[in-house]
Amino acid sequence: MGFSKLAQVYSRFNDESAYFDWITFVEQSLDKRPYTLLDLACGTGVLTEMMGALADEIIGIDLSPEMIFQAQETLVHPYSNVSFRVADMTQSSAYQWVEGYDVITCFLDSLCFLEDETQLNQTFHQVYQHLNEGGQFLFDVWTPYHIRYGFNGFEYFDYDESTALLWESYPTEVLEEIEVEHDLTLFIQKNGNLYERTNITLVERSHPLEVFMHHLKEAGFTPDNIQVYVNHGREIYDPSRHHETPRWFFRCYK
Repeated sequence: MGFSKLAQVYSRFNDESAYFDWITFVEQSLDKRPYTLLDLACGTGVLTEMMGALADEIIGIDLSPEMIFQAQETLVHPYSNVSFRVADMTQSSAYQWVEGYDVITCFLDSLCFLEDETQLNQTFHQVYQHLNEGGQFLFDVWTPYHIRYGFNGFEYFDYDESTALLWESYPTEVLEEIEVEHDLTLFIQKNGNLYERTNITLVERSHPLEVFMHHLKEAGFTPDNIQVYVNHGREIYDPSRHHETPRWFFRCYK
């Protein structure tokens, strides 16, 4: 799996200062301190741990054992209220550690890495079933506009003292799927001037807004309890004004 190969350098090449926008979205969504918060697809756990002050107990899960290993290794307060588990968010076993959650989050376009609508539907069903009454599901996704145009011609290069990363993205449309393929090339220093090259391909998918709404409603969320925002939750989504917005932010109440 691509993220397993990326785990050891994932945090090096992310602008973690941008995560405060997601923290603000969570803070503005809470009307009281939640007892339990579950963070889906937590990766190396940086954002999960940043939410540590917002709830009594936080669990981060990710499908990649390598990502969870990095999260556990870099946890600043290993005996705090934050813990990590390897789990698949599409399956009920991923939610087994407590009876119900006050808040479930899935950030940084993680849902876009699901393989198809079936997995999206499964995840929404599991989230709804494991939320406490009155609980919230908070997540963001890339919009189809950004998949098509924001990644068109995208190239990124960065390096540090031991690693170099080359990132190129290629939007495609396969049948009715709106996809972007990310091709990453890593050069990791091994001995002296010798570097090991690793190629990684990641695929993200988005859908029209009505598709996300359909699967949320199928899972049990009522339309009145689904709110869609842009600009990290600062504005309610207006299709007449925000047709070029890169992300949708969802706040869903059970």
